[in-house]
Amino acid sequence: MAEQKFYTVSADWDVLMTECAKVYNLWEKIIKPDVPPGFDMTLSKNRYNLITLSTPLPEFYYLWDQVFKNIRTYYDSSTDPLWIHAWMNVHRNEDLGKESLGWHTHDYCNYHGFIHLSDKETDTIFRNNLVVKNKRGMQYLGPGNIEHKVSPCGFSGIRVSIGYDILDDPRDVHFDQEIFVPIFPSI
Repeated sequence: MAEQKFYTVSADWDVLMTECAKVYNLWEKIIKPDVPPGFDMTLSKNRYNLITLSTPLPEFYYLWDQVFKNIRTYYDSSTDPLWIHAWMNVHRNEDLGKESLGWHTHDYCNYHGFIHLSDKETDTIFRNNLVVKNKRGMQYLGPGNIEHKVSPCGFSGIRVSIGYDILDDPRDVHFDQEIFVPIFPSI
């Protein structure tokens, strides 16, 4: 099994959180009307790709640049074909785990990761006994088949993170979803 690894990304967090609010408003306007009642950004993730919703927001651009470089480092390759699907998780403490971010896997893809954007305290608990204290700017990447959940730690306000899935051997079923985009090699 591939390793679980952690990276650090940086951003002007105030600007990025403002851009997250813009993306959330765009999701409410474009995506939410077409999903079942009660679906949040996480549950409706197969209807959008955060990379396309966050275009052309400047701080997201710099964030994606770091995220993609870390993914390429994880793969130890700057040129192998890779595809990514990303979405935003937006939750209050009392909503975490009720509908979304309870126990789940991403076993339909090769690798799964997340980036913690807000300063809200949560833990990501993996079935392989790994417990991660989520911190702003932390990026995780590991096998998609490890069951995990997010556990709130009594924060107030809204927690924001990004989830993403990586493919390195796409099959037709993945592209029927129309949500994966390529991660082009760095120049």
